[in-house]
Amino acid sequence: MGIGVSNKAPANQQTPALLHRFLGIGLMLAGGALIAARHFAFGSGPPDTPTVAIVLTALAAAQAAAALMLLKRLVPPRKPGQLPNQYWTDSGATGPALRFWFILEGAGVLASVAYFLGGGPVAAAVLTIAIVAFWLNGPRAFEKE
Repeated sequence: MGIGVSNKAPANQQTPALLHRFLGIGLMLAGGALIAARHFAFGSGPPDTPTVAIVLTALAAAQAAAALMLLKRLVPPRKPGQLPNQYWTDSGATGPALRFWFILEGAGVLASVAYFLGGGPVAAAVLTIAIVAFWLNGPRAFEKE
């Protein structure tokens, strides 16, 4: 391999969009599987919420709030005249956007686990908020000029 030659595939506009889509699909599948497992394993009776479920729900809510209030602000807006492909090949935009999506997706997974462990409505609400916020803050939300 010569000097200055990289075997990294060039980034393009589709890479962040595909990653966002697959993270969202994985979040929905994990959430759905854990909700179904909770209902099949424990029925739909009143939930017995253990402390670990309460702690995980609080962590998931804090993680989602941090992503939405802090990390989203770190994603720079697209510059006037900059094409979406140019925007997504800039590591100054992709790095913060990916970090934001990963943290928000992680909040949803934590809320899914909390719901599985405790079955509480607060965990379900945090999971719903994380999923909706994840899909509303996809690549197009950052591509606006």
